[in-house]
Amino acid sequence: MTRRNYMTAGLWLVLLSAPTVPAEPEALLRQDFETQVPGQIPQGWGRAWGSQGEDLFRVSSEHSCSGTRSMLFDRLSGETSTMWGLQRYLPNFREGKARISLSFCILGPGNLAHFSLEFRGQRANTDRLFAVGFKDLEISLRSYAEVGKAERSVRLGQYRQEQWYSLTLTVPATPADGRYVDAELVEINHPSQKTSARIALKFPQKEFGVLMLCTAPGKAGYRIFFDDLLVTKLTPGEGNTEELE
Repeated sequence: MTRRNYMTAGLWLVLLSAPTVPAEPEALLRQDFETQVPGQIPQGWGRAWGSQGEDLFRVSSEHSCSGTRSMLFDRLSGETSTMWGLQRYLPNFREGKARISLSFCILGPGNLAHFSLEFRGQRANTDRLFAVGFKDLEISLRSYAEVGKAERSVRLGQYRQEQWYSLTLTVPATPADGRYVDAELVEINHPSQKTSARIALKFPQKEFGVLMLCTAPGKAGYRIFFDDLLVTKLTPGEGNTEELE
């Protein structure tokens, strides 16, 4: 074997023995609000139903989890606290699993903040799939699947005022990909403060997906900041936790 052949063979051995770098999940949606001017309506968001009343909804530079911008829902003032919803469309995915993550920070007395993040089918706003509810400093998951009463609502954890949290949801596209939404809640400044839970998923009539912020009536005196909305498509096998049943 010539010297050149030895060098070629050695190069192949090095390449074959090199550790494999996992592929980055494919980002389907990324929104950090950094390109918008404070005071603008967040791109892609709008009123879905009900009356906004005196609530404020805009891009803000007051607080952020990363960068200098975030999305603010403000219900600090005003006597009219109505029940209404605002939404943005999420990318549809037809196979495997998707991971939906966002950061949030709630200011104001914890007993006043009462709202939910609902995930619905894309073609019908009444097609509720599952929800994350916030009330009295508690966070819970709610299923709209046909399950027993005890399985319709599951506690995820608690939050503290003026602290940033990361909420991550792993969602299967079809029953063949899984039957549960896996949720994880992490306090960003204290990563060891982590809780998780799962809820049965009601699959959409047609397609995923709408993310909707729904407010409860009669509750005022709080502000919610959202940041770093990210939807990624997981690689095959990633996020498989069905064996934990």
